[in-house]
Amino acid sequence: MERLLGALLPHGLEDIDGRVRARVDPGALSEDRAYGATQGGGLYVYERWKHLTMPILLLRATRKFRPGVGYVVPEDDRASFLRDVPTGSIVEIDANHLTINTHPRTADAIRDFLEAR
Repeated sequence: MERLLGALLPHGLEDIDGRVRARVDPGALSEDRAYGATQGGGLYVYERWKHLTMPILLLRATRKFRPGVGYVVPEDDRASFLRDVPTGSIVEIDANHLTINTHPRTADAIRDFLEAR
């Protein structure tokens, strides 16, 4: 776990008094939302799922992005992913989109996925 977090620190995480948190630029989040809105209501991503032929791990945050906003991967999308990506697997993590990368279960799920390959 420490090795994984150490590798992630330069790439979007920061150490604050011995704890780790995500470095998030609110402007980047707004930009991502604006771009996503131009992609046919998100349908664009579903069209690409059929091209995924390699093993894929989807870590799904089970808490809403923030109250009133919803999920990055809603339950319906979870079911569609499993149906449309035969090489896909999902691990659900008790976190939101911004905290999932620091949840201990995330590192365990990634390790288990990679060791199974």
